[in-house]
Amino acid sequence: MAIIKNGINGSFFGKVGSVIGYEWRGIPVMRGLPKKRTSPPSEKELANRERMRIMQKFLQDSKNFIDLGFQLEAKARNMSAFNAAMSYNKKYAITGSYPDLKIDYEKLLVSKGLLITPTNPSVAYVEGTLHFKWDAVAAPTKVRTLLFAFTEDREYMNASYGLVYGDSGEDLLEFDLSESNYPNAVKIHSYIAFINVMNDAISNSVYCGVIES
Repeated sequence: MAIIKNGINGSFFGKVGSVIGYEWRGIPVMRGLPKKRTSPPSEKELANRERMRIMQKFLQDSKNFIDLGFQLEAKARNMSAFNAAMSYNKKYAITGSYPDLKIDYEKLLVSKGLLITPTNPSVAYVEGTLHFKWDAVAAPTKVRTLLFAFTEDREYMNASYGLVYGDSGEDLLEFDLSESNYPNAVKIHSYIAFINVMNDAISNSVYCGVIES
């Protein structure tokens, strides 16, 4: 049974025949009931599912940072930050041929926006700390840094939100693995972005490379 709001010309909520009415992000929408499938999925469909599975796991692990990094992109596209990040990264940041698919960390974005990006970023690992550097002269005024790093298995992640101005040219992120059960060599992926704390404008993230600690 469905409930009609605002009379015969208004939206409805519930099931009418094969159509369901509901509200999504404040917007009345309708969708049809799913049809039972009889044919097996194609290889293209299986590949798409695997791309979705791989990226979904990464985004779930990184949700707190993604919610900030994709907030403006999400607002512009009227979707969640998670879905905005999924839409971009599933298309551009997965490499390989099915079933051997994996994340392309160099193409991965953990933030997306129109603000100018950090120029010539680099990172070094020194005694449990990641040392980020970039061209301070090229940084716009009134922006701060966003730093994000994680081990490739994503058992250890850390981030820094707007603690240093962009024109400083360097920033630090604690990343101490000494008390963890990691092997001698572990891969660390790191990213940097700029954010304007006055209006929340944000840049695309820039991959700083992989470090084996």
